Amino acid sequence: MKYPLFLSREEIYNGHYSIKKRDATCEFTRDLHYHDFYEIQFYLSDINSERDRTNTALPLGEITVSEETLPLVHGSLVLINMFEPHQIQITCEQPYIRYCISFDSSLLLFACSDTSNLFNIFSSCARSGHVRRLTSGQILDLISICRRYETLSMANGSTKRSFFLRGLYPPQTPGAIPVFTAMLIFTGHSKKSQA
Repeated sequence: MKYPLFLSREEIYNGHYSIKKRDATCEFTRDLHYHDFYEIQFYLSDINSERDRTNTALPLGEITVSEETLPLVHGSLVLINMFEPHQIQITCEQPYIRYCISFDSSLLLFACSDTSNLFNIFSSCARSGHVRRLTSGQILDLISICRRYETLSMANGSTKRSFFLRGLYPPQTPGAIPVFTAMLIFTGHSKKSQA
């Protein structure tokens, strides 16, 4: 039996969260691993036409989470709980993009309210499934949000931090950060872009 590799938050990112855009040229690891932070992954085929960007049937590969292997297609959104072993196998020949959003429990606690316990979203993945196929409208929304985040100034961390915090209250705020938008879409709480 192969034992998973442990990755600590300190080895992966500084601060309370990280948003990385990955592709075949800068993929992280293909080994079975787990870590002490939460993770959301958003998969896209790197295609240019509007019609293809909303095609949710394009196969990309598979992800194994807690010994369950699930298909990944264009528009897959994956939630991974802390300490949950997982492994990604990209098998497609066409270019792809994977947004990997990592954050610690203190940030998730900060985003919780009296009416929303975001920890439950991650703890219920084993029952409700780790992978959700987004609708074409949800895919376009997340692409737009991720692209806006990428264009923010890297020179001043407060610009990205303010964009991140602005998306917390309320979740429908224009420009909401992918972390919480993605979680709300995953759990069905987002009424926006139901295509």
